Amino acid sequence: MDGTYDSSLAEDPYIPFFYDLCIYEQQESIFTGSYCGSAVHGTITNSIIAFSGNYNGNEIWFYGEFDDDDVMYASVINFDSKGRMNSYYTYYSTDPEKEMVIGDYEDIRGDWSVQYSKRITSEGAEDILGTDLTILRQRGPVFYGNMEMMFDGAIETIDITGMFTTMSDNGLDVAFMLDSRGTEWTMEIDTANDTFDLFSNVRLSDNSMICNERFYTRGDGSDIDKEIIDLKGTTWYEKYSFCTIGIGQFTELFERYEINITEQVGSLIYGKINLKGEYCDVSGYIMSCDHIRPSGYSETSGNLYGYGYIEDDTVYLCESYYLEYLGGTTASVCTFSQDPEIPESADDLIGVWMPAYATGMKEDNIILTSSNLQDDMDLLTYRLTVIGTNGNMFWGTFGGTEITGTYINGTLTFAADLEDNYYNYSHVSFFGLYVNDHVFQSCELFTEKDGSHSTWQCIYSNRSLVANPNISSYGFEEDWSVPDE
Repeated sequence: MDGTYDSSLAEDPYIPFFYDLCIYEQQESIFTGSYCGSAVHGTITNSIIAFSGNYNGNEIWFYGEFDDDDVMYASVINFDSKGRMNSYYTYYSTDPEKEMVIGDYEDIRGDWSVQYSKRITSEGAEDILGTDLTILRQRGPVFYGNMEMMFDGAIETIDITGMFTTMSDNGLDVAFMLDSRGTEWTMEIDTANDTFDLFSNVRLSDNSMICNERFYTRGDGSDIDKEIIDLKGTTWYEKYSFCTIGIGQFTELFERYEINITEQVGSLIYGKINLKGEYCDVSGYIMSCDHIRPSGYSETSGNLYGYGYIEDDTVYLCESYYLEYLGGTTASVCTFSQDPEIPESADDLIGVWMPAYATGMKEDNIILTSSNLQDDMDLLTYRLTVIGTNGNMFWGTFGGTEITGTYINGTLTFAADLEDNYYNYSHVSFFGLYVNDHVFQSCELFTEKDGSHSTWQCIYSNRSLVANPNISSYGFEEDWSVPDE
């Protein structure tokens, strides 16, 4: 989907639908581009486009859906640079003559009563206070009202604004909502039974997470039993990840990434993620059809917003990361499994394994880092080539030096005296641990020619790190604009 999305004209420059969204490049389910002149990285899955971040002083959550080959409907909620809370529904088309069509949306105005409300934290689950929610005004898909919430043990009434989307989940309407405290909510609306579920993830000041669920009815509405998949006690290992690293730049991720679900109460889950060796809290909720929306925070990667679905023993997840102090975003798509796939035998190692990233330390505490996205390759020139095997043993080369080693149950080891062309190094002791069938992490101890030592941690893969960007073949390569009214 290469092109420009032009929005309808507006006199107020603070209104997000005045902004242009330009899609420069797309690979798989992620894209790079610009939004209001700022870099944007987002995801596209099942015809849904999503991204979030701070653009021109506006905190924005953007969700769009392609209705057909030349129409997209976008739902945008935001806090603008004047501190106003807004929601917008925007229509885009590649055909400037195409007439805008707004579907029929259920009237949800009126008073709604909470039937149950709970939240899950690092300390476990608890009930939360606050009963009423009222939709005061509605115009088509956009609505406004207020709701009761608990803050520090006290009940407050706060403003809300939101909108329906064209998305549906197991026959339920999906809407997004923002409250005046800055929390984004997802709504699953069952209009046939006059009920809706309300979910949110909230990051606390200590970077722990809270996930909330509030179930509302009106009139004769009643609670509906939902079958929720049980994830408590499960660990999900990354099988494949693909991400944006800059405008028009995409790469596979080579890092240990795990999600461990330690607690679950109904639709709410809590656990830990291991991201680049950093363990962080993650909370989330499971919607109908086993759709899952986790959130967390990493000091190195920033705020994590994820959405995806569970199918058998696999989780498919689209993610966006927002680093507050840098004001930038990245996006990725990941596949997880409860059973990590690692090479079964040394025969599966045959081929070339290329280093993608390396970080090390010398005896004088000097920290060294190399990446194949940088000009300084240094240790990254040391490719491991496995040529042949005999049982659990293998032989090959480490750069230009011949080596022999062993491979047992995901662990690779060898040691070798290095030839003179290896910078200042004279000997290496090498230990590798496979995290899946195409990536392993290594710890490497080098002895230098002057007798000093350095230790390195590296990531190797038998795949190329940086993919060559190309124009998407998804069928959305057009110039997109909002038709004149």
